[in-house]
Amino acid sequence: MRITYTPSGSGSGIKQLLERRVDSGGTDVALSAEEAAQFQERVLHIPTCVGAVAVIYHLLDAPALKLTPDLIAGIFSGEITQWNDQRIARINPGISLPRVRITTVHRSEASGTSHIFTEYLSKTSSKWREKVGFGKIVNWPTGIGVEGNLGVAEYLAKINGSIGYVEMTYAGRSKLCMASIQNRSGFFVKPTLSSVVAASEGELPPEAKILITDPPSADAYPISAFTYIIF
Repeated sequence: MRITYTPSGSGSGIKQLLERRVDSGGTDVALSAEEAAQFQERVLHIPTCVGAVAVIYHLLDAPALKLTPDLIAGIFSGEITQWNDQRIARINPGISLPRVRITTVHRSEASGTSHIFTEYLSKTSSKWREKVGFGKIVNWPTGIGVEGNLGVAEYLAKINGSIGYVEMTYAGRSKLCMASIQNRSGFFVKPTLSSVVAASEGELPPEAKILITDPPSADAYPISAFTYIIF
């Protein structure tokens, strides 16, 4: 058996399995009922691990920033356009924020990472839910679309003032700053092994086909999710 991993996005993994070009695919989001109905046979989901979507940013002097769900939604909707905006400063007292324009970067292709990120924003921001919604592809109000987690990280590394989201392992490799995100209990948490495990605790349905964003645990990182191999 030959196993080849291509980081082309969850949408590509599902599409190639549907077209029978591969025997299995990878996705960060379980198939919806509509997607599953396109297959002649039942699709089996095997949850391989739990991971997270990190919010990473590029600012000179690399300040350690805290972000709330409303701030993230405001930034990625284009409502907050400058890093020294008082709404960001209020959450980050004592940090000198630069007067630099914010450049948002998002995934351009069908992406499970985008689905998790936008689903989280839809849960935590009524404005985002009404204006943008969630999915593997959404109509982004602003920003630059780039293909792949690696593409997003590489693009951010070139532009001071940029912010984007990537799967947490890519965040660690990029050496860019990861924001601490306020969870439902009010604590600011970074994506780590322990905070992601905390997000996955609790009763699970068969095949762990559930979205675990915005969990109740005080120790949990709020943008966490299972990832699957599908057969």
